[in-house]
Amino acid sequence: LNASIEATNVAASALDDITRLVGGIEGILEQASSPELSEARKGKLNEEANQLRSEIIKAAERATSDGVRPLSGDKIRIEVEETLGRALEVILPD
Repeated sequence: LNASIEATNVAASALDDITRLVGGIEGILEQASSPELSEARKGKLNEEANQLRSEIIKAAERATSDGVRPLSGDKIRIEVEETLGRALEVILPD
């Protein structure tokens, strides 16, 4: 159960960061749409957008202490054992 909570926390934190980074790219796109923008400034904005894109990829690849990367499609396996010896198995995101 702790592993699933950790994975959820890692995913939530990464999503917050990705949302912030996408907002930065939106700001860059807004600036880049200005017709008076010099080619040098456009090049700098392109570099900034590529850096933010790289940060988005890094955030999506964040892993738990067990190496599970919830935003990269890694499955989270939870086994809960009852006192009678039966087990409930849940595999996320299935």
